[in-house]
Amino acid sequence: MTYQFVLTDKKDKVGYVILNRPEKRNALTKAFVAEIVDAIKAMDADKGMRVIVIKGNGKTFSAGADLSPDETKGFAAIDTPYAYKRFAKVWSDAAQTIRSVSKPTILQVQGHCLAAATDLFLHCDFIIAAEDAQFGCPDVKGMESVITHMWTYLIGPQWAKYVLLTGDNIDGKTAERIGLVFKAVPLERLEEEVNRLSQRMALIPVDFLEPNKSLINKVLDNMGYLAAQRLALETSTFTHMAPGVRDFYEIAAEKGFKAALAWRTENYG
Repeated sequence: MTYQFVLTDKKDKVGYVILNRPEKRNALTKAFVAEIVDAIKAMDADKGMRVIVIKGNGKTFSAGADLSPDETKGFAAIDTPYAYKRFAKVWSDAAQTIRSVSKPTILQVQGHCLAAATDLFLHCDFIIAAEDAQFGCPDVKGMESVITHMWTYLIGPQWAKYVLLTGDNIDGKTAERIGLVFKAVPLERLEEEVNRLSQRMALIPVDFLEPNKSLINKVLDNMGYLAAQRLALETSTFTHMAPGVRDFYEIAAEKGFKAALAWRTENYG
């Protein structure tokens, strides 16, 4: 299938889903996310594939949601909890699809993986990043809270609080040290490292990959994973109604993201 924003490839039992909007730093829209989900489902259904790699073209994996004026006008108009939940559920459902596909997923990160991109892709089974990659949730500075939540599961409560209470980024080396990513390597070795892991798992029969991944996910479910996702959506809805949030999105819709970013920096650092 041909997509507008996504490329796909297959090699040696590994399927590749490639974010392909580099001129916009792979900023995510609802249409973009729908294509990503469709491509991942197609790879999962392909009996010839054993592993799925998700990566992005360009210097950055994804800067998060598209906050250009055209994209933020509708978002700025969301003024009730019900309307926000309907909007946010599209993203939380996409995250659950990424998490629940039967085949192992590997996320390859260079540059930035921020905000909405973390909502979606921290649910991959493995993350391999460049050492200078940047992970974070700058949207907690006056925009909204996270829509999904893997932070506490991956890095524990103190680091999760650091990310969500400051909005500061974590680099790839730190991300490896605290368990956010499986491995961090120099940028020039990133592709090689992802290929090594994907080819290693591709040797294992699907009859073993699928049930063992499912086992681990079910253990996480028993540890409260599904409840945590519902709580994240509720919390995001609550924070979206907070004073100041509308100001940010109205500025972004009327004057552009740079003006909104300047306003956010002035008010929240």
